[in-house]
Amino acid sequence: MLRHYNECQDLSLGEPERIDNTPLFLWMIPGVFGEVMCKGVVYIAYVTLTASILCLTVIALDSTDLPRFYHVVKTHKAGPDIEIRPIVSNINGPTQCISWLLANVLKPMLKNVPAHLESSLELIRCIEAGDLTTNKQLPYPCSFDVVSLYTPIPIQEAITNATDRIQNPILHLSKQHISDLLQVTLNNMYFSFKDRVLRQREGLPMGSNISGILAILFMDKLESIALTSHLMISPYKRYVDDIYLQTTNEETADHFHHVINNLHPNLRFENEKLKNQKTPNGMSLSLLDFKVTISKDGNSSFEFYQRPAKKPLFVHYQSAIPTKSKLASIRNERKRIEDRCSSHISATQHLNAFDGILRLNDYPESNIEQSKHPQHPQSNSQPANTEWSYLKISYISERLNHRISNIFKKENIPIRISHKSFTLRHALSQTPKVRKCTRDKCPISNTGLCLRRNVVYQLTCNSCKQQYIGRTKRFIQDRVREHLNNGNSSVKKHIYSCQNKDHESIDVEIFMNENDPAKSTPVRSIFH
Repeated sequence: MLRHYNECQDLSLGEPERIDNTPLFLWMIPGVFGEVMCKGVVYIAYVTLTASILCLTVIALDSTDLPRFYHVVKTHKAGPDIEIRPIVSNINGPTQCISWLLANVLKPMLKNVPAHLESSLELIRCIEAGDLTTNKQLPYPCSFDVVSLYTPIPIQEAITNATDRIQNPILHLSKQHISDLLQVTLNNMYFSFKDRVLRQREGLPMGSNISGILAILFMDKLESIALTSHLMISPYKRYVDDIYLQTTNEETADHFHHVINNLHPNLRFENEKLKNQKTPNGMSLSLLDFKVTISKDGNSSFEFYQRPAKKPLFVHYQSAIPTKSKLASIRNERKRIEDRCSSHISATQHLNAFDGILRLNDYPESNIEQSKHPQHPQSNSQPANTEWSYLKISYISERLNHRISNIFKKENIPIRISHKSFTLRHALSQTPKVRKCTRDKCPISNTGLCLRRNVVYQLTCNSCKQQYIGRTKRFIQDRVREHLNNGNSSVKKHIYSCQNKDHESIDVEIFMNENDPAKSTPVRSIFH
């Protein structure tokens, strides 16, 4: 049953002053996890029933972020309308760690899904492995697309389908525990968009790393039913929401499309007939990043494929990325093109077209030619068994990298330079604006720093100007309060001895915001 928070005031729910009589609801079902959220504070509750007495355990997660909605433009789609791919960023969200755990629990199940593919290259290898007799009998390749794969799948059906595959405990989690954790994660998908807090009410959450796994397992159940009654299909493979199959002719493909479209009322499949082409060599089909042709004699051939609307985009030469990284990206793209071409002639044509894209992105001819040759490992004066350390710095220029590397090399110090660029993940993990503190009696409410975290901070005594340098991953208001309330804290002892009064004469300053302890720890040491 649902129990209102105000009816549970006698239960230990952390700090009631954070609630301010805001209506909250908890799942009060024995043995089931529940989650509530209020003013940025997430409460995870677990209820147990002992001797007919409900015991409630609650953990306040006050150092998490509300997931945020964003989108990316589908650059491969033809205009004039702009199509987007909606995504919800759950970075540092209240269910991120639970989702990570569940993903590790459920991912091994994908090995038992025969249609599942990890990459388009795996599909090419599967088609190549087909025998000539099968290709002669099933010469018609076709492609289906699952429309909006995640959101139409009912949550409870996805949970039941996944847990029914569990026979023994996984990572010490029973089948019921996994089901409870899935309920919490999938039924509490809140996110923010334009200063509004929204909740996804139906379907698998967008942006959760378990949604893809649950969707694959759910599709496997439907596909098994459909393929049981259609023996003239082989192979049948699916990469996320793109399905590839071979059958006898177009009529058989249309009939199978009708069957699979009626397996579930929420799911709809599109038969992408426009991608099929009849050529003198046989039937061709373009999907993902390659085109396959099944010849009349049963042979299969491949070549690299890009949608006509695909924009000529690549990492620009002037981007603030190390040259080695740019060259590595170019070499990887060249290998991707070569792996998807059966003949040397088609590979050369597509590689020349890729060179044109590089020129459009301002790459000089010297870099283009350099990327065509394999990278040879550089000779190093250090012994082969040297244990290298890495200095992680922001990328400024190649010149600065060489100067720093030469200093270490001259002194025979085994240190290499590495970079961690500012990415979309970093942008989404940062709060876009200052969040207002709502905690009563917050010791630093006048500073505007209350809800900053992952910081190196400094506390200064206004009486003697003595300083304390610290680092915390949590909200700084929580760390400062611990300093001031703990009698064994060096900060608290100093206040008693120096000021003989409360904490009003302490200043708080932040030196650095950094999620990576490898960067923030040296900064703390410098200022300490």
